[in-house]
Amino acid sequence: MKTVHEVTWGDIDAGALVVDGTGQHWRVTQKRVKLPEIAFLIGHDDVAQWVVRGYSDPVVLVDETAGRAVETVMSVLGGVLNVEPLPNGPDKPNIRALYRAHLFHIHQLSVPPSSDVTGGTLAELQKLHAIAHAGLEPGGIPHTHSLGG
Repeated sequence: MKTVHEVTWGDIDAGALVVDGTGQHWRVTQKRVKLPEIAFLIGHDDVAQWVVRGYSDPVVLVDETAGRAVETVMSVLGGVLNVEPLPNGPDKPNIRALYRAHLFHIHQLSVPPSSDVTGGTLAELQKLHAIAHAGLEPGGIPHTHSLGG
C-alpha cells in the first residue's frame, strides 16, 4: 500500500518517488545541495532531468513505506485508513498532483492529464474524488478523510 503526502523539497532524499502536476511519477536518483536551493536528478522510464527547487517549495511524495503494517491492521483488525484531508484549493499544479496521486494510489483510478473529468482542473479532480467516495461499491483501499477532505 502506498499513501501520498504534500511535503517540501527539503524533505526529499534520493530514492523518493514524487509526483508532478500532470500526475507523472518521478524517482529521485540524486540530490545536490547548494544553498538556498536543492537540485534533484529525477527520472521515469527512459527520461531523466535535473530540477532545482527551494527547500520550502511544495511537492507530492508517494510514501512507499506504509505497506504491510497498514494492510495487516485493515485485514486482521478490520480497521479503516484515515487519510489526511485533501486541500480545497487554490487550483495549482501541486494540489492537482496530490489529487491525482491520491486517486491513483488509494482509489486505484488512472487519472491522465487531460481536460475532461478524468483530469484537468482541480474542480474536475474534486468531482471525480467525490464520485469515487459516493460509489455503491467503492474501489481501491477503504478509507475516510479527516474533516476538510
